[in-house]
Parts: sequence; structure tokens; C-alpha cells
Amino acid sequence: MSSNHALVTFTSFQSSIVGAVVRKQSFIQIYAYILYGHFVLNLGVAAYLLYEIFRVTHNAEDLACQTAIKDPQAQGQCEGLLAIARWIYVVVASIVLLVELCEYREQFIVD
Repeated sequence: MSSNHALVTFTSFQSSIVGAVVRKQSFIQIYAYILYGHFVLNLGVAAYLLYEIFRVTHNAEDLACQTAIKDPQAQGQCEGLLAIARWIYVVVASIVLLVELCEYREQFIVD
């Protein structure tokens, strides 16, 4: 069997599977539920990580910035750096979740 024949066979197999799945409404509903479940799971993980980041940076602020650093200006810079790290995570997580939500919404819009 030539490689072109194998590619054509695989492509036709792939298109027939996709066609069978698209024709079954129950498969589409299952897929939609899985996608929404995945989004909710990502939302939960992002919320937990946000909680942990705020908790850890607050502890680090107390230990590293206040206890270890004696210069008031350096303490302020240390606290500012930790605040920037917190907000970078908030922005990145928000963008990822919004993009994911928009992609899910676009997949299920019916003309």
C-alpha cells in the first residue's frame, strides 16, 4: 500500500467519523457538557491559585519585606514587587478564562 493510499484511507476514515459524530445530537450535547465542565474546573483552579498567591505573598510580605529588610524604601519596593506579581496573575488568568469562554460560546452558536 502506498503512502498516498494510506493518507486517503485515513482522511476518509477521519471524515466519516466526524460526520457520524456531527449527525448525532447526543454526541454534541455530551461534548458541550464536557467543555462547560472543563471551564468550571478551570475557573475553580484559577480561584484556588488566586487565593494561594494572595496568601503566600502576604506571608512573604511579612517575612521577607518587613522582617528581613530594614530600609523603609527597600521594604516599599519589596511590597510593590509582590503586589505586581499578584496582579499579573489576576490579569493572565482573567484573559485565559475569557478567551476560553468566548471560544466555547462561538462553537455552539447556531446560525
